[in-house]
Amino acid sequence: MVQSEIRLSDLLSMLDHKEVFKEICHVARLISKGIDFVRLDIAIEDVTKLFAGEYPGYRACNTEYHNLIHTTDATLALIRLVHGSVLNGMKFSDHDILLVLVSTLFHDSGYIQDDDDVEGTGAKYTENHVERSVDFIKAYYRKNGFTTEDYEKSAAMIRCTGLGVDIPQINFISNNIMALGKMLGIADLLGQMADRSYLEKLMFLYHEFEEGNVSGFDDEFDLLKKSVGFHKMTEERFRDVLGGYDKNMIFHFKKRYGINDDLYANAIANHLKYVKIIIKKYPNEYRDKLRRGGLIEGLRKRYGK
Repeated sequence: MVQSEIRLSDLLSMLDHKEVFKEICHVARLISKGIDFVRLDIAIEDVTKLFAGEYPGYRACNTEYHNLIHTTDATLALIRLVHGSVLNGMKFSDHDILLVLVSTLFHDSGYIQDDDDVEGTGAKYTENHVERSVDFIKAYYRKNGFTTEDYEKSAAMIRCTGLGVDIPQINFISNNIMALGKMLGIADLLGQMADRSYLEKLMFLYHEFEEGNVSGFDDEFDLLKKSVGFHKMTEERFRDVLGGYDKNMIFHFKKRYGINDDLYANAIANHLKYVKIIIKKYPNEYRDKLRRGGLIEGLRKRYGK
């Protein structure tokens, strides 16, 4: 298949979270108009407040990789993937679709610090942010009239985003929740890896890992090099652990835009090609080759040269 000339980033600006949320709701309506969009709108408003520091009891997000843009990236990838899966014959209840959307919106709430937590940034919770997100959704559901079963479904789905979590050991209430959870695990990775500024953002991810005491990376360039192996790992994870549902993404693009191609796979392939060039030719000037979004200038100001 010839790769489409249209890029994922051509479809809408991922920097405009209001437009992204609008598209998320549009795609959800393509799946079913019976989804509870009142509750979804409330969740969208609440997650926006949470990352902005306007949600009671919490500070503003201060992690520059796991931020609101990552959350909107993941949520849009999730609903596109669910749409493609439905087009390919899968069936889900309206309520379970609502739950996986809300779960995705709050899947990284574990990085947000409480008001009285003023030491460092939320990156210090890197290793346990998944369970902190599960704790957040439990309190959020109690406050907003969701049931205990709703929480159990969402907890299972959120745990699918943990790379160190043994998926077969998760207690899924149903096969549909397991499928949606696996789609969330896929969307979490697709959203970040297909982001137009993914390679630039990896530099910030290194510093999050450093604060979170995540071992295995010597410096920014080492993480950049190891992103090649991470790409291979995600392909294997999608296929062997997460059900291979990423293959359904193409059905969404064909129906929504008339594009017979998977624009997420294309974006990721392009990143992989470019990072290999940087690693081979520019190991000492790698920052200079990462120019999108002016992000590296911000990196230099915060972390130095």
